[in-house]
Amino acid sequence: QQSMEGTDAARSTEIERLTSEVDHLRSERAHLISEHDIAVASLQSEHAKHMEEAEHTHRMSEESIREKAISKLKEDRTRHAEEMENLTQEVGSLQTRVASLEDEKLHLQQSMEGTDAARSTEIERLTSEVDHLRSERAH
Repeated sequence: QQSMEGTDAARSTEIERLTSEVDHLRSERAHLISEHDIAVASLQSEHAKHMEEAEHTHRMSEESIREKAISKLKEDRTRHAEEMENLTQEVGSLQTRVASLEDEKLHLQQSMEGTDAARSTEIERLTSEVDHLRSERAH
């Protein structure tokens, strides 16, 4: 009985640790969303600036300068679109990972009534997944 109480306490501790990790990932996701919003605003401002520059260049009637400005604007738009896509994908990936961890945490809590071996295996798998996410996040 004492052994089972110790095991239950260890599982509870592990669930608390995983809950903390999920909360941290949520915070990181919110931070990335905030960065994405800031990047979008910056890109919109930069786009407006480039449009003004392009209009000014057009008024100058220097065809080669105008063409260079338009080319730069297109390059910037392409680069900004790629950056926004990367941020969007990163946010989506984190949201998927958080949802997956929450589902796994719920499953672990529900499986507490299962066998000791099944519970230990699930905790090891979740620990490995969290370690893997930490490793990915570190990169």
